[in-house]
Amino acid sequence: MKVLRQIALLIAVISAANETLYAQSGFGQHSDVLFDEGKIQPNLTVNDSDTPVRSDHTWYFLNYNSGIEYNKTYAFSKMVVDHTYKYKATSFSGDVSLENILGGTCGPSNTGGTGFAQPVYQTSFHILSQSKPGSWHLNVGVGGMNNRGLIEGAYKVNITGASYSKIFSFNYDSAMHYITDILPAGNYTIVIYFAKMTQGCRGEYPGTFAQADVKTTISFQVDYY
Repeated sequence: MKVLRQIALLIAVISAANETLYAQSGFGQHSDVLFDEGKIQPNLTVNDSDTPVRSDHTWYFLNYNSGIEYNKTYAFSKMVVDHTYKYKATSFSGDVSLENILGGTCGPSNTGGTGFAQPVYQTSFHILSQSKPGSWHLNVGVGGMNNRGLIEGAYKVNITGASYSKIFSFNYDSAMHYITDILPAGNYTIVIYFAKMTQGCRGEYPGTFAQADVKTTISFQVDYY
């Protein structure tokens, strides 16, 4: 009886160790879900009056914390991106948080600086075939919080791979919008196109300052059951 209890305790310890190992594997190499860290194209632009003076359309791997500005009218557009991923044997969960800070100041002629942002986020993942009964289930959520920013257009989520291709579209608001589907095993790419964000000063007294803070959360959940 004592031996059986010791075996049960050993199994529990190994199981807990495996859970920790899956959670700490940065690219899911100990999981049947292989999810890369993703990359971001910030697509930041600043204008002096109606003239674009600086921009950044480079692709960056996560995490990202940078931006651009123009000192003459103090136009600025900055972005901070963080992510957290967790793995288990046949499941994956992840959160990506994005914050856009943009704006500008009115100059002597009542025309001023404006900041713009329209990011694109991209990631890919691979789900392995399973011998036991069940299916791979994908859940993608997108939502956020907008403080004084002008949001134009819709968010679009493009999921492709393994004979699968779908585009989902929705307006930006404080609610989380969820995309759920059943996927066959294989390779997939997810591309999320953000709506255009704008804030700046135009037609106000010189020195008037305007700033927006737009936050977006992207969540991923992949499970086999």
